Amino acid sequence: FSPLNGPFALPTLFYFFATGMLIALLRLAAQRGPAGARERWRASPDPWLLFALVLWALTAVHPRWEPLVALASFCVVGACVLAPGRGVLARVLDWRPLAVVGVASYSLYLWHVPLLVALSGTQFRFFDLRPAIDLTAPQSFKALVVLGLVMCVAVALASYSIIEAP
Repeated sequence: FSPLNGPFALPTLFYFFATGMLIALLRLAAQRGPAGARERWRASPDPWLLFALVLWALTAVHPRWEPLVALASFCVVGACVLAPGRGVLARVLDWRPLAVVGVASYSLYLWHVPLLVALSGTQFRFFDLRPAIDLTAPQSFKALVVLGLVMCVAVALASYSIIEAP
């Protein structure tokens, strides 16, 4: 397994990193631009967030469209950075339970794949050349989502409180 190739290599998933870099460049351009341009960027985060929700819904229905998640993430970060604090949808991001999960997001990132693999009954192989098993293929994808969400958040919060917080 090499860090330069494969499904989890940096070049393969670079589009996730590029979205954050693009947001930083857009914010810098908006700060340096004329006053009218700055106000257009800050108009409302709601269109950004609504577009992100549509992209995530499309990705949930069509898992092969996963690169759209990078664009959805770009839109959420753009809403928070370029148009902060205004709009109905943006207030959802201030919801306390969501903020608590955000604090434990690194733990959630670390635990979600092993937990979903275990819950779905699939096998995860790094050196196997056969096609990957699609985690969205079990008998009940809805049950996997619900159970996976509950389990992943619970384990992430426990991991955060036991390992990270101290």
